[in-house]
Amino acid sequence: MKEVAGATWDTDDDSNGFSANDCYLDSETKGVLFQWSSTGPEISDGANYIKHVAAALVDAGYSTTTRTTTLERYGTSRQAVGRGDVVSAVSVASNEKAVIASVETICVPGSPEDSPDR
Repeated sequence: MKEVAGATWDTDDDSNGFSANDCYLDSETKGVLFQWSSTGPEISDGANYIKHVAAALVDAGYSTTTRTTTLERYGTSRQAVGRGDVVSAVSVASNEKAVIASVETICVPGSPEDSPDR
């Protein structure tokens, strides 16, 4: 996602939103899922950027959908979402205020306490 030309991403570690969270592999077995997010400033051609993000996700083997939504507070939001086997969701959204990327894995064996910081 970050390699698709057009967006400038925040490189401050504190703003990148990494977390490891509890989840359940089945009704009794706890696991961990990882989430990460980053933001960047608005870009001039969000529609074209999201088109390229969607193509990059397809090229990487993700099942990909796109959508456009008008939000009163943020204007037009364009989003590409990719779904995969280990990474359950990759989402990139662009609106008149920012570009936001987020990634979430599937629930895997482990514990958030045992997870690396990054």
